[in-house]
Amino acid sequence: MNQFQKHLRDLLDRTDTFFEATYIGRACYARLTDDLRIKAEFTSTLVSEHYNAIRLSAISSRNGVLDTLTLNFSDFMGPDLRIPINNTVPHIWTYNGKTEWYGTPKPSELTSLAEAIDDYVYQYEHEPSLQEDFSQEMG
Repeated sequence: MNQFQKHLRDLLDRTDTFFEATYIGRACYARLTDDLRIKAEFTSTLVSEHYNAIRLSAISSRNGVLDTLTLNFSDFMGPDLRIPINNTVPHIWTYNGKTEWYGTPKPSELTSLAEAIDDYVYQYEHEPSLQEDFSQEMG
């Protein structure tokens, strides 16, 4: 298991929705139905190799990506004043080949982020319209 997978697992183990998750590369997939998966992966929105958000995608095996949402850590975590640059929100970064937290999020902040992830997944958990095939015929 690589460092991205370990950090994802630490976060997603706090959720109620990522059961029997599969970790592949830098991503995690959770099965909701036979057709629907949720993908979670850390993403950089500002600086390369500074992962300051988590991107969630709802993916249908028949219809591809249905939706994507990016949750910025700054919406859930405050600045860590113990790190050298004040007002820096904790983020995962890769430096000298090592991937780790820069700043330490509080457990309550990780729990808040996990709850937001659950809220996203709940939007798709019992979606009756996903039982239909959304493909359109080209004419």
